[in-house]
Amino acid sequence: MSGSWEKCGSKFKQHPLNPEEEGVLNHGLKLLKRRGLNASKDGSSMKKYKCLICDYIYDPAKGDPDHGINPGTAFENLPASWTCPECGAAKSDFAPVE
Repeated sequence: MSGSWEKCGSKFKQHPLNPEEEGVLNHGLKLLKRRGLNASKDGSSMKKYKCLICDYIYDPAKGDPDHGINPGTAFENLPASWTCPECGAAKSDFAPVE
């Protein structure tokens, strides 16, 4: 998991995070999750989104592996070309699940 924070660290300091910094960030994410506030490693929301056409739920924890989207991919980080795997609706046809 060491390399997973390198991208995040490079955004701010232009160098990888050291193990201590990574540990602090991992601890913070765990605390947020316990409080019901989900966030991804890059700071994007890990909310579920619902297709307004067919009611398909995109769950970032599961991703969309059949279409090349890895688990842990936030909706905001899906490519603009991504479409609903059930009905083909555009990404703009989804709304956050409250």
